[in-house]
Amino acid sequence: MKVLEVIERVSRDLVDLRFVRWSKDELIDFLNDAVAAVLIRRPDLSRVTTEISHTSNRIDLPVDAYCLLSVNFIDSIAAQYVNIEKLNHLYPRWRVTEGDPTCWTKNSDDQKSFWLYPMPKAAVQIEYSYSKMSRVAEGDEFPIPSIYEGLVVDFIMYRAFSKDAENASESNKASLHFQSFTVALGDKNNTDALKAEMINQSLNK
Repeated sequence: MKVLEVIERVSRDLVDLRFVRWSKDELIDFLNDAVAAVLIRRPDLSRVTTEISHTSNRIDLPVDAYCLLSVNFIDSIAAQYVNIEKLNHLYPRWRVTEGDPTCWTKNSDDQKSFWLYPMPKAAVQIEYSYSKMSRVAEGDEFPIPSIYEGLVVDFIMYRAFSKDAENASESNKASLHFQSFTVALGDKNNTDALKAEMINQSLNK
C-alpha cells in the first residue's frame, strides 16, 4: 500500500478530491505525524535489524534511529542484558574491563546507544534491532503494518478538521476522530499485550 492511496482515501472522506482545502503535502505531513504518534506507543512497528563489526564497548545507533529495541547476539552468542546500576555498584571498572563480551547494558535516559561488557579485545559481530524514524512521501510504501491504516486516517482527519477549530462543527469532528484514534490504539495495544501474555503462559507450561 502506498502513502498516496491513504491520502486519496482521506481526500474522499474530506470531500476534497482535488486537494483544495487541504493540500496533498499538508495531508502527508499529517500522515507522518500520525505514524510518529503510533510509533511513540509501538516503536517495534518500525523495527530494523542490523549486524555490525565493532571494536569498542560503546555502540551508537544510526542517525535515523528512534530507540534501541534489543541486542540479539554478540559473535553468534545470545547477548544477556545487565542492569547498568548493578554493574556500576558491583564492578565500578566495568567500562575498562577487557574480555569476551557476553552482556550488554544501557543508560535508562539514553535511547540511542548501548554498551558491551566486558570491553572486546578485538572486533566482534553484533546484531541489534532498533526503531527507525522516517518521513515518507506520496510515492513511498505505508511505513507501518496496513492494519494501522484506519488509526492513521483518524489522526489525519483530526488534524484536518482542527484547521477550522473555531467552527464548532469542525471542532466536534476533530474531537471525534481523535477519540477514535486514541481508543483504537489503546485497544490494539491491550490486545497485543494479551496475546504476548498468552504465548508466555503456553511456553511456561
